[in-house]
Amino acid sequence: MTCGSQFVFLCMSAFGMLNGAQALSVSEAATIKADIEALIPGANNNGRKILQGGGGGGGGGRGGGNERERGDIIGVVVRLAFHDAGTFSTQAGNGGMDGCVLWDDADNGGLTDARDMLAPVYESHSSIISLADFWSLASITMIEAAGGPVIPFQWGRIDATSCATDAGRLPDAEQSHAHVVEVFTRLGFTTEEMVALMGAHTLGRCQTQNSGYNGPWVNSEDEFDNEYYRDL
Repeated sequence: MTCGSQFVFLCMSAFGMLNGAQALSVSEAATIKADIEALIPGANNNGRKILQGGGGGGGGGRGGGNERERGDIIGVVVRLAFHDAGTFSTQAGNGGMDGCVLWDDADNGGLTDARDMLAPVYESHSSIISLADFWSLASITMIEAAGGPVIPFQWGRIDATSCATDAGRLPDAEQSHAHVVEVFTRLGFTTEEMVALMGAHTLGRCQTQNSGYNGPWVNSEDEFDNEYYRDL
């Protein structure tokens, strides 16, 4: 699979089986997307930010506290999709975007927050969409809400009943550049695409209880932009 640099970030969500699933109409997908957008604070009816400036005190970015809350929500949902999709193996032909995450794995710390926040929306639509598709659509929605590109949604992923093979497949922040290259090569990405994916860190922030690290990578953690690269 080859992805242009503009869309490589959500190309991760395409990994997974895309056959045999129930068809999802455009109108059904739009309804689900609107319900996801409603979870994002300080947004208009398409999820885009409308509150700018000071906001609530102590937020640490241009949008203040509101921006931090938005960044937390947007970042953790996108991270959930990546951690599901990022277990894909081109060699073994398994893993990937299949609605299955090892919740007890330390690499997935904090992702239960995204799961639990999204659960009521998914439950109201679970008869027409797989969990893997839903998480993919949720991440697309968050990126668009952050000002990122409009990403076409492809439905058809099938949920896995077990994700036992996923252990140890995600990037380890404590390891070397060679390790990161190895992980993304296993996923089928080029070096250029791997670097593009690192730009995801422009969204959200680290929290000590989840990863051992603390704080945002950039000043505006709820905007999909190139600030991560400008800071390097």
